[in-house]
Amino acid sequence: MALKPGRYHVEASKRGYQTKRMWVRLDAGEDKRLEVKLEKITDSIPVPSKSRPSSSSSNIIERDGQYIAYANGVVKDTKTGLEWKVGPFRTKMDWYNAKSWVQSLRLDGGGWRLPTMNELKGIHKKRKGKFGITPLLRPTDIRGQ
Repeated sequence: MALKPGRYHVEASKRGYQTKRMWVRLDAGEDKRLEVKLEKITDSIPVPSKSRPSSSSSNIIERDGQYIAYANGVVKDTKTGLEWKVGPFRTKMDWYNAKSWVQSLRLDGGGWRLPTMNELKGIHKKRKGKFGITPLLRPTDIRGQ
């Protein structure tokens, strides 16, 4: 691909692999070839990472059955031990937007990742309101729905 000289932010991604981002400088008349090796994401990525303080050290602000909401924005499932972070409400939230949001959480030192299909199925409860999940896992601007 022909590009004008300058600095470019390059991102390479593939489903099931960690996204790589880098800045590349291209000088006038320079041909440049980039080789990118993506690391496969495995289910062994911890949630949360050991580098992030556990939610148990935060103040509890609300409970709903097996779920506990903490002041730091984390919701813990006491049955599975998983900790969830509520994402922003967007009408067009696709997989790529969700992945980008999760990666921004990692930049803050967290060990967050997208949930597996089985984990998502685990939080879905029949007859649990309009969305089928605990209100604690809904964005605050739609919790009443």
